[in-house]
Amino acid sequence: MPFMRLRATDDEFAAGTSAPADGIDPAVVRSAHPMVDTPVGDCALRLADGTEADLHALTPHFRQAVHNLHERCSAASRRFRYFSAMPSLPPRMFDRLCDRGRGISVVACHDGQVRAMANLMYCAEPGAAELALLVEDAWQGRGLGAQLARTLVDTARERAMAEVRASIMAQNERMRRLMISLGAALRYTGDPGVIEARLPLTVRA
Repeated sequence: MPFMRLRATDDEFAAGTSAPADGIDPAVVRSAHPMVDTPVGDCALRLADGTEADLHALTPHFRQAVHNLHERCSAASRRFRYFSAMPSLPPRMFDRLCDRGRGISVVACHDGQVRAMANLMYCAEPGAAELALLVEDAWQGRGLGAQLARTLVDTARERAMAEVRASIMAQNERMRRLMISLGAALRYTGDPGVIEARLPLTVRA
């Protein structure tokens, strides 16, 4: 079964990795991936330059802060994340990202602002989830996205998942390098602008 790509419109999900696409029964996803009561988050991340960011599980408390993150991100960064320049996150989409029955989402905060968001959303097939990141432009290239990705991959491995996937725009060099560093294999799709990354969780970087 081909996995879903992270594409979204301003009003609704199209087939996307941030949550099951319309037409996929959320109950099927929940039954394939039973919710784990222990959330991820509430710890400190230290970057290579010594800067610290606080990691928290994504909850409705962060609604405005995530909205502000999207406003600070460039159109290019948002396009790499959503395959659309989506200037803001629709409320329904935010609520789905917060739904622990659909996946695992975290935010990294510094100086009272959300600087990055990472999502690992369950696919319809058991044992598979898809990773996506949004990092504020000024925080890119500092290792924050890599730390968030490793945190979610380690969490998926601890929860006995089989595979982490990502759908990446071909121009997104940082995400390509990150997935390779985690041990993923990349391959082109029928869309020349999209690359698939698949990371079996028996693989350790």
